Amino acid sequence: MKRASVTILMGLAVVLAACTRAELVPHNLTPTPVPELLITRVVPTFDPAWLPTPTATPASTPVPPTPTAPPSLTHTPTPTLTRVAATLTPAPTGLLSVQAYVAQCRLAPTPDKPGSIVVQLSIEAAGGDGRYRYFVQGREFSDKLVDVAWSLGARLIVSYTVTAGDGQSITRVFNASPGELNCR
Repeated sequence: MKRASVTILMGLAVVLAACTRAELVPHNLTPTPVPELLITRVVPTFDPAWLPTPTATPASTPVPPTPTAPPSLTHTPTPTLTRVAATLTPAPTGLLSVQAYVAQCRLAPTPDKPGSIVVQLSIEAAGGDGRYRYFVQGREFSDKLVDVAWSLGARLIVSYTVTAGDGQSITRVFNASPGELNCR
């Protein structure tokens, strides 16, 4: 703290010494003449000649109506609305490819079938136009996650097809051993 105070005092002493040096003060100061500004005001004048003179009130004279031709009736055809079905051509993004894997396997015993399981397949599609339809064992599904009822301990063999909106279609067979299913 003491060192900072000494530094501040030294700085103030230098500033004070610089401000009191004699050679920085000009000795011969002569005033610079400033031109005198002469301000005059323009007083507006009033000229009564500009005012309108009072006259008699003008009489209204009726204007005869001009004859107009009666409107002619013309038949304008009414446009008819024609419906056109929208045809959107999908833009393909490449060859269609698919792959399926087991997303989940769960035990689903029933009184009739105590060894029943439900295997959820995830069918991953890529390529085509991005709009896909999923078919498993000939039945259409709206989602890529498909539940397949199966028997515990049996090999899972399922045929699936994916069709893209641009017309491409691919069919594969999913084949999994009972050990790969890992049902709980």
